[in-house]
Amino acid sequence: MTWSQWARQRWPDLLLLAAGVLLVIDSFLPWYAVRWSTLEINTGRVSEHAVTASAWSSSTGWSAAILLSLAAVAACLSGTSRARLRPMARYISMSLAVIAVTVTIATWASIPSTSPAQGEALTFRPLPPAGTQLGNITRDSLTAGPSNVTTGFYAGLAFMLTIMLCLIPAFRRDRSATRG
Repeated sequence: MTWSQWARQRWPDLLLLAAGVLLVIDSFLPWYAVRWSTLEINTGRVSEHAVTASAWSSSTGWSAAILLSLAAVAACLSGTSRARLRPMARYISMSLAVIAVTVTIATWASIPSTSPAQGEALTFRPLPPAGTQLGNITRDSLTAGPSNVTTGFYAGLAFMLTIMLCLIPAFRRDRSATRG
């Protein structure tokens, strides 16, 4: 069997593996950012500031979803080597992938919006005594609305969806093999 024949036959598994690797890489890129501006009163100069955090350092939900997606890839690829385990591995991996996408979207949607109403002045509150600095991103305490997610989040969600979609052809193939 040549490489092209093998690749044609196993393209969902190759794409699944590539999406898993890219998801791991993407998980260390910024998924969430907090941006603010300061005005220096003496000079009138405006300074822009931003703090970013990866999926691992910003949200337990996103971290769990990444691990679930990688477990789906591992279950699928390990189950393909054993014919007896193949149908069960596909069901497990599809379930894990669906749960991962659901957790990612639910975590994103649960970020509260704290933007001030139009025309309302921004007020500062005292910082907690635990050493938190202005602009720090505290894990699982994301604020300022779901609009602060960065392109890393969207790429990660796209990789998770790709993993889920790559499981469909093999899932169908296994279901038709058990029927016939």
